[in-house]
This record gives sequence, structure tokens and C-alpha cells, in this order.
Amino acid sequence: MLQALDTGTSAAVDTTAIRVFVRPGLVVTVRPGPCTALERVERLLVDDRERVGDGADRVVHTIVDAVVDEFVKLLDEWEDRVDALGPVAAEEGDRHAVHAIVSMRRDLAIMRRTILAQKEVVQRLRDGLEERDPRRLYFQDVLDHVDATLDTAALLTETCTAALQLRSDRINEGLNRVMKYLAIVSTLMLPMTVVSGVFGMNFDVIPTAHAPAGFYGAIGLMLASALVLVGWFRWKRWL
Repeated sequence: MLQALDTGTSAAVDTTAIRVFVRPGLVVTVRPGPCTALERVERLLVDDRERVGDGADRVVHTIVDAVVDEFVKLLDEWEDRVDALGPVAAEEGDRHAVHAIVSMRRDLAIMRRTILAQKEVVQRLRDGLEERDPRRLYFQDVLDHVDATLDTAALLTETCTAALQLRSDRINEGLNRVMKYLAIVSTLMLPMTVVSGVFGMNFDVIPTAHAPAGFYGAIGLMLASALVLVGWFRWKRWL
């Protein structure tokens, strides 16, 4: 049984089961609805029979190869979308682009599981033939095609993950910058709070508390402490 892309649904990745029955000189396929891959094979059998070759094994090879080709076409479309959406999602943080990248990564995971199931089918077809049987080359060719498709899907998954990780890094970088400035402001306010707390204590005698310039002296002390901290921060290159 094969899993082919179902182009009759609105889902990005939806498959339809194809059951293939093989007898000498006969290949029968059963499917629940239209299938683009099988329609392409049917046209080949009518218009270009020499390309398919003679024998049920060649027809099965063509069917499996056509099913894999449908996944390759979809991956090519997704590759263009990832190239377009990746920078937008990572740099600009467009929510629609980020949502599209997340959805595509989920669909890629579904596709990889489906293609892995196809790989097992092709391996069984190849291993069912004798070592010197020339027909093994046909299915080995399809197996190489499947492996290349899996590699492409894995690469696209890594690209989507990298774009989302870059966006996450941008967000964290912005949050760290905000936290840095908030920490600096809090540190600058600390000596001012100490000075105001000292002069605000409820004692009868506080030096310079009743002096005409006491208020301005306290304000000057606060500003001076803040300026000293700013100079120290600049010297440490924290600002």
C-alpha cells in the first residue's frame, strides 16, 4: 500500500491510500478518489509506453516514482515559501509569517513520516528480488529518490527551526536590553532613595535638616551620586 498526496483537499499535507495488486502481466490499483500521480502514469501508458517499459514490475516502479515525485513538487513549492517567509519571520517578526513557518514545520513532520513509510515499501520491493536481478536497479533508483526527498524535507525543517530560533533570539535580545536599562535606572535611584531616607528619619536632630540650603544640598547629593554611577557605568562599558 502506498500513500499518495491527495490534491482534492484544502489541507497542506493530506494523503490517500493506494492499494497495488501485482500479478504477472497485470497491475491493479485501488484508491478512494482521484490521484494525480496515477493519472500521470495512465497518460504515460497511453502516450509514451516505451518510457514505462514492459512488465508489471516496470509499471509498479513508475507508479512508486510518480507518487514520490508529487512530494518533491510540493517540497519545491515549500522551499520557495520558506526562502520568502524566513527573513520576514526572523527579522521583522511578522505574525502571519511566523504562523506560516510554524504550520509548515508541522506539515513537514507529517510529510517526513509519510515518506518514511514509502521508503519501507520500496525497500521491501527491492529486497524481494534476487541480488542479480536487474529489476533491483529500478527500485534502488526510487529508493535513492526517496532518500533525496527525505534530505530535502529535513533541510527545510532545519531552515524553519532556524528562522523561528532567530526570531526568538531577537525577542530575547530586546527583552534583555529593556531589563538592562531598567536595572540601570533602579541602580541610579538607589543612592537617591538612601539620601531621602536618611533625611526623612524622625529624629529631633538631623544635621543640615533645618539649614536654609539643606533641601538643595540633598538634591545635589542625589544628583552627584547618580552622576558618579553613570560615570562608573560608562567606564565599565555598561552604557
